[in-house]
Amino acid sequence: MKHYKLFAVYFFSVLPLFSCEKEEPKQEQTQSLNVDISKDHPFYFSVNDKPTLLLGGSNDDNIFQNHPLEPQLDTLIKFGGNYIRCTLSSRDFANQWPYKQRGDALYDLNEFSEEYWSRLEKFLKLSAKKGLVVQLEVWDNMDFYTVSKCWSKHPFNPAYNINYTAKEANLQEDIDYLPTEKIQPFFTTVPQLDNNTIILPYQQKFVDKLLSHSFKYNNILYSIDNESLNDIEWTTYWAKYIKEAAAKIDKKILVTDMLYENKVFEKAKAMVVNTSNTLNENPRAIELSNYPESIDFIDLSAQSILIGEDHYTEAINTFNYLKVNNHPMPISAVKTYGGEQSDWTGTIEDGPERFWRSIFAGYAAARFHRPPSGLGINRLAQVNIKSLRMLSDSVDFFNMSPANNLLDERQPNETYCLANKSLDEFILYYPGCGEVDLKLGDFKGVASIKWINILNSSWDESYTEKASEKLWLKSPCEGKWAVWVKLIK
Repeated sequence: MKHYKLFAVYFFSVLPLFSCEKEEPKQEQTQSLNVDISKDHPFYFSVNDKPTLLLGGSNDDNIFQNHPLEPQLDTLIKFGGNYIRCTLSSRDFANQWPYKQRGDALYDLNEFSEEYWSRLEKFLKLSAKKGLVVQLEVWDNMDFYTVSKCWSKHPFNPAYNINYTAKEANLQEDIDYLPTEKIQPFFTTVPQLDNNTIILPYQQKFVDKLLSHSFKYNNILYSIDNESLNDIEWTTYWAKYIKEAAAKIDKKILVTDMLYENKVFEKAKAMVVNTSNTLNENPRAIELSNYPESIDFIDLSAQSILIGEDHYTEAINTFNYLKVNNHPMPISAVKTYGGEQSDWTGTIEDGPERFWRSIFAGYAAARFHRPPSGLGINRLAQVNIKSLRMLSDSVDFFNMSPANNLLDERQPNETYCLANKSLDEFILYYPGCGEVDLKLGDFKGVASIKWINILNSSWDESYTEKASEKLWLKSPCEGKWAVWVKLIK
């Protein structure tokens, strides 16, 4: 017998629905903002065929649930941001669930909530109109475990819907463990794993409903999961499912997954420093590059819980792996940790440093995670986004690449460098007080130098110095700084 446990709640992120007939995504496309991978600079995205660095921050991961919505979007844009995250979670107070709740407090997974989907539609439309690129996460893993208490009220929980029992679906009503301990059966339904023919059709219907909204827009990057420890078979199944749906309407989309490993969490919590400079700490993320038919870019949010030089080492290892193996693709960090929570996720000092280091390690996109484990879009996030945008817009940024090898007398986490191909233009980022020699080869001449005060988002007056093979650069120390160097022949 079906066990009816009454409990009123709101639904979270990404949930499926059942029907023998799949809902075909609508073919209407309502705007011209188009995100793709740059043809000339394949480590970066392009927006309307122009290579574009994606920078962002927001106070919520499921921002479409917010009312009012526009203030956060407008603040981000005001300070040079163009990149925002959207999970489909319903874990917070007053959030809507994707499904319509019946009078008996249960859900029918064949009946959608008009309010939930209209909120998502409004967000997607506004983001496109305002020129924002959205990284959209289909399944928010943490909502299906004990960590957020969300499963206890989730429409997919057998106790809260009329569509199946726990026994029929092989789903537990009570989940008292974390994904670091074991994977719950909701994430093993695909044919390559458990082939759960009870749950999978509802999951497919949920995704079909999502695509009927998202396929109207071309400014969306798709991520299968948030913080996924799931089998890669789960990732590739849904990546192919979404891509095949797009192909039916002759639409190109970009897909990734945010894969984590237990050891990344353990390492961050223990604050263990890796000095090997060889093996990347998240080979699962690297493995995604082996599925070019399904995966278009890599999300390395997992690395943003590492600190200092260790964070950069892991980031640059991934960049170099893709480069050496002749498989360039953009790298994103849609979650950059470090906020006022000040636990293993880092501090308000760590957040901006990780943000800048990611870009100086060759990332195409970085966003401040929501508070309290990130800065969101607070004042500190605003000035860092604006300053990095000012700097990147001033130089030949997309012809630059990581170049710490040009720094002499450099100490760990002291300075980071990007240089252009002709080695006559450089930008350096200083997390704190630092001084290095910039190696210039056999150059002898004059260098133009201009410092940017990151915390004030302001340029100092430029000046010139004679340089011969090396150029000594010391940060002003008080505050946070970056510098632009251009050699004058």
